[in-house]
Amino acid sequence: MLEKLKYFIGTVGWFLLAIVLILGLAYLLFPDLIQNVFNTYFN
Repeated sequence: MLEKLKYFIGTVGWFLLAIVLILGLAYLLFPDLIQNVFNTYFN
């Protein structure tokens, strides 16, 4: 049970890390695009 949980958390952790890295890269490369999306959804 604990092994499965550890494996699950590890997988989710890598997935979240990948998302954060992609978002960070996108923000560095296309700050205007991200800003526009952000303003559209969170104004």
